Amino acid sequence: MTINEISALPDEQLYRIPGGAKLHIRGCRHLSGAKPGAATLATRPEINRIPVCSSCQSNLGGEGRTAYAEFDEALEAFHAPVANRPRMREIFASVEHARIWIPYSGTYIAVAPEEGQVAAFFNKGFVDVHAAGGGYETETLPHTTTAPSKTTATKAVALEAPPQLCPGCWTVLPSSGQCDGCAL
Repeated sequence: MTINEISALPDEQLYRIPGGAKLHIRGCRHLSGAKPGAATLATRPEINRIPVCSSCQSNLGGEGRTAYAEFDEALEAFHAPVANRPRMREIFASVEHARIWIPYSGTYIAVAPEEGQVAAFFNKGFVDVHAAGGGYETETLPHTTTAPSKTTATKAVALEAPPQLCPGCWTVLPSSGQCDGCAL
């Protein structure tokens, strides 16, 4: 996607993590390890200044996804927990949907109307549904197939304290506190 196409996106489609160097769409795998509530909507100045992660660029451009004609086909391909499928179907029936897809990362099922933003992101343990006033409301589902990994738990702890950024180039500083890129 070009910067003009990204700048034309509705604000509520891109999210950031404090101290993060990239913007992400709601279902991005990069947000899955973040502390709950850490991801916030990007502001228009952030959208114009901060690049979008490459996998999100591909997804926003329609690349890197497998389309499905039926929601049940997507549930099966996604390996959604069987116990969560009845509730997922109820939520699916309540949102406007003309397109169904799973990104190649396999991290969620997205449904959207023919034109417009994603109406819902179906994850294995929760569903994010677009709210009438903007943003997304999360419904936690009771059954998941895996427990959080040690890596995910470590990432969540690491995000509690935002990383320090270089004042010159805005990259994350290494533990030494000295920027390798601009020597500040």
